[in-house]
Amino acid sequence: KEGPRVAALLAAHPGYSLHLVGHSLGGGVAALIAHMSRHDPAVRAQLLPAGWWREGGCGPRGARIAATCIAVPCVMTREVAEGCRPYVRSIILGSDVIPRLNAATLGVLRGELARV
Repeated sequence: KEGPRVAALLAAHPGYSLHLVGHSLGGGVAALIAHMSRHDPAVRAQLLPAGWWREGGCGPRGARIAATCIAVPCVMTREVAEGCRPYVRSIILGSDVIPRLNAATLGVLRGELARV
């Protein structure tokens, strides 16, 4: 819904980067939007001004699309997450369990709880 507004702001400020930031599920949304804006032409059409995108993720004057995610839960496959490393940063505090939960770790947790 806000894509055209973001596109207008980027068009008005050539060289500005699009850096998405979010906490918890908002971090997941930020990571997914960063990923989709790089890989889905329909998302790019809604979010970026015409002609802004260049292969490799650069806009005019080296502008970039990136995301910083704080305590983000698992929102994509390992393969997709590995591909996002150059432009998505995940910040986790200590041993926070939520960012580490996935199908495999839930299976381990279930097994440990069954033994208690």
